[in-house]
Amino acid sequence: MARTNDQMVTDLYNNPSIVVIRKEESLTRLQNNIDLAQSQSASESRLYPLLNRIVSDLCSFAKHDSETQPEEGSKELQCHSQALFPGEETDYQVPDCAACVFNSDSLHMFPAFWFEGKALPLKVHEKNWHSAAVARERAMEIFEKSIPQLRQQANYAFKCFKHGPTSYHVFLIVGIFWSLLIFKKQQEEDVRDYIEEMEVAAKQELADIARKLIEKKDQAASLPPAGKRRRITSAPKNPEIVTETMITVPDHLLPQLLYVNEPLVIGNPVENYSPFFLKAVASAMDQNHFVLQPSWFDVPPNINSEPNLSEGIEKLRLAYEQDLRNDMSSEKMALEDHLFSPPQDPNDETYRPPRVNMGEDRKYKLRSGPMANPGTSSNP
Repeated sequence: MARTNDQMVTDLYNNPSIVVIRKEESLTRLQNNIDLAQSQSASESRLYPLLNRIVSDLCSFAKHDSETQPEEGSKELQCHSQALFPGEETDYQVPDCAACVFNSDSLHMFPAFWFEGKALPLKVHEKNWHSAAVARERAMEIFEKSIPQLRQQANYAFKCFKHGPTSYHVFLIVGIFWSLLIFKKQQEEDVRDYIEEMEVAAKQELADIARKLIEKKDQAASLPPAGKRRRITSAPKNPEIVTETMITVPDHLLPQLLYVNEPLVIGNPVENYSPFFLKAVASAMDQNHFVLQPSWFDVPPNINSEPNLSEGIEKLRLAYEQDLRNDMSSEKMALEDHLFSPPQDPNDETYRPPRVNMGEDRKYKLRSGPMANPGTSSNP
């Protein structure tokens, strides 16, 4: 008489050399982790058990593809909660949960991929992330704000893990919505150089505008007094400083965005991970030459739909441009203050300090004549 599947599982369960993990038990724990995170949705730390659950399961099911990569030696994938990416002295980054490759021959360790979690607060009337109509919109805003941190983590990984890869899969989970980016070392170096060049061009344009405005101001002050003029009832409006340098980062310098703001699971209660997530996990595993034991992490066949990335790419671009935009806005504001604000005595009770503090390295010469180079000090 043929033995039933349940009987075979029972035999395996009672074998002390084998650990049996049932799909329904694993997904129940996953549901519990989601419920815990939703119970205090404004707390990022409540997401950590969910991240640890995902990464620890993946590491348990992963096996190094030694047949196709025999020269790499014996490797294991290990879950590291609050993984440390050390910098110099007290400078470091700590992603929330990383899957790290450990080579037992060389004793080298480096991250294969990692997860960063962000809280997605629910409103009082919202029951859960699935039913909240605007939860996904809020998650997209948090995605944009999180990009600088993900960049820092990737750049620290490139610096401190000398035996690691030159590209990393980085997962961002905001509540129950996830995104996947691939950061490449050379690409990050190229985009830094590009932004620095763009900053030099923008500051030079601002310096040229300042020179022209100062010359115009000096010329107006040197004109002889006019005859009797009509009474002016309101002060003339100062001209706005308008620059033409386009602050934009082209697509080829941005990290590859594979998925953005996708739901992590299907069903409520959980029936399984979403097909896109399973496909993303397979991509990260393949990048590091690991394969997964057949399980509920298998990618379903015939996934023909493609994710919509248009909004995510624009958010990604804005995140890369934001620091430079802020710097140039401050530069322009400082120049407007120094050009158009009347001189004031700091001892006056009504003294109004500039909107932006111009350090010695940012002052523009406030008289006609050759302009100082932007970024250097000049004494009027």
